[in-house]
Amino acid sequence: MDETYAGAPRDAVEMELCGIWRSVLNRPAVNVNDNFFLDLGGSSLECVNIISAAGQAFGVSLRLTDFYLAPTLGAMAAQIRSGTSRTARGPVVQIQAGQGGEPVYVFHPLAGTVLCYVELARAMGPRHPLRGLQSEGLEPGSTPLTSIDAMADHYVAHMRTAHPSGPVPWNLIGYSMGGCLAVEVARRLNAQGERVRLVGLIDTDAPLGSEILSVDTIRENAIRGIARHYLHVDVDINEFRHQTTEEKLRELHSRGVAAETLPVDYNLDILRRLVAVHIHNRLAIGSYCPDSYKGALTLFRASPPDAASGVASEREDLRLGWSRIADTFHVHDIPCDHFSIMDMPAVAQIAQAIYSYLEGQAPSRLLPS
Repeated sequence: MDETYAGAPRDAVEMELCGIWRSVLNRPAVNVNDNFFLDLGGSSLECVNIISAAGQAFGVSLRLTDFYLAPTLGAMAAQIRSGTSRTARGPVVQIQAGQGGEPVYVFHPLAGTVLCYVELARAMGPRHPLRGLQSEGLEPGSTPLTSIDAMADHYVAHMRTAHPSGPVPWNLIGYSMGGCLAVEVARRLNAQGERVRLVGLIDTDAPLGSEILSVDTIRENAIRGIARHYLHVDVDINEFRHQTTEEKLRELHSRGVAAETLPVDYNLDILRRLVAVHIHNRLAIGSYCPDSYKGALTLFRASPPDAASGVASEREDLRLGWSRIADTFHVHDIPCDHFSIMDMPAVAQIAQAIYSYLEGQAPSRLLPS
């Protein structure tokens, strides 16, 4: 076959999908072999829009996990031809296949998805496999877990099925809430005699284990967060405080459609599951009080520039509250805030540091407890 057309659509399914992908991604051309995340720079919102448009066009149910397991247009077309979407086999999703390097496992933040790590994978390069642990409850038929301990136990059991045999060390990374999960998973692996090389916490403050918020407050925060980070619209909860949850979600959908960040036929069940997962995760982290960890923690601290000087400010607690839990720390200060730390250019610094650790270096400040 002529190499010029190697990535061109091969049948009517791929041709129609190309039209959907080009429209959503606003690109003049799409190669059927391009990776949606790593080659095309697809975002979580674009992912949702493609799932919705493809499901409507072909009458099949495609899941968020399908994008991790089959992130090319050609692979999506194969699922559509079979008449079914690939069923997720648990919380482990492959973000990047890797090229022979040590695997890195990344844990979901409060939102429950691992889409925030796509930029990290791109910045790290293709050598190391990147596997994400996403929340149960995001996919139809699964139920959210209710505690950090339950999540860690569940994730370890599934990670063991994906991890290569032999003396391959574990490398664990978590952003925000995901850092707590990384610590708990590391504790379990150490207790089982496994070797853990890296436990990286990306701007994760140590929890106090005593933060109590009402479910109503958590739900409102979830809806506000989904509006801002998924739909790119600002929502004043007071405007529809007295509405039912279903009415609020419909209002959210209407505003997303008006802002052209959601399709008119968007499945509201996706929003329902996102809110439910957020509530369960928030309750879990609010009641979590970690035991001591015998090992080194690597902290990536967001250090926002001081408004007056423009120089990155030093946060009071260099160890983000983890000094009562761990003995030794490697600390990296990243000039950004908590919400931009997973975006370029900040995430490039984190990727470079992680890559250095994986290659046997430790490029950071070492702080004893």
